[in-house]
Amino acid sequence: MHPSENELKDYFEGRLKGEPFRRVDDHIQSCPDCQDTLASLQQLPPD
Repeated sequence: MHPSENELKDYFEGRLKGEPFRRVDDHIQSCPDCQDTLASLQQLPPD
């Protein structure tokens, strides 16, 4: 199951720690869709 958009944003911004970080990180390594979502987040201007 894919992480939520909020989880991906928190991952990108370094706010996930411990098990939530590991779960999302492991998923991203094998999911091209989530890799694309993270690449899109990198294109956004900072809040």
